[in-house]
Amino acid sequence: MALSEIKNAKQHEGEYFRRWFQDDYFDLIVFYGDKRKIAGFELCYNRFNDEHVFIWSKDSGFSHYRVDDGEPIADIHMTPIMVPDGAFPLQDVLHKYVKSSKNVSPEINKFIVKKINEFKKYIKKNKQ
Repeated sequence: MALSEIKNAKQHEGEYFRRWFQDDYFDLIVFYGDKRKIAGFELCYNRFNDEHVFIWSKDSGFSHYRVDDGEPIADIHMTPIMVPDGAFPLQDVLHKYVKSSKNVSPEINKFIVKKINEFKKYIKKNKQ
């Protein structure tokens, strides 16, 4: 399945304009700042199994989290939260993203792939 844009994604007054794309594995939310430049994104992956999110923002850089759905018991519905998590399976996510992103604009795809590759360099640099 390929990522498709959710039309009329909810916008929040006073926050960045957002575009939202989704398929059965990913949620991609792209935030736009001044002059419609990408100011950040959230790439959620493995949505229905063990959801995680890779985030980049111009203000705070990179982060990676596991999404805790907040539902220890099926009948109790709590707000999902992001909790720190270990290694980002970068190559696997990148490969799946490239395959799924055919319906996403080349501008966004180029930006997402660039940031994932920058994160790979960041990890290598900080392991030394």
